[in-house]
Amino acid sequence: MPEELTYIWQHDANYSCMKASAYVGQAYAAESWLISPVIDLSNASAATLNFDQAVNYASPDGALSVMIST
Repeated sequence: MPEELTYIWQHDANYSCMKASAYVGQAYAAESWLISPVIDLSNASAATLNFDQAVNYASPDGALSVMIST
């Protein structure tokens, strides 16, 4: 994390979500991960993941992705 930043991830109680930002007066290069607890789907016959995002101040090639592991 760039030394100019004090956090990247923060909970937003107004929207009940997590927000990431590397912008403080200017955009800083940063890589951050938000990792959920384990989700047990062993008894599920099907599963769907929904993910919403909004982006400001990202470079055109800014990599935003969701990764799933087993």
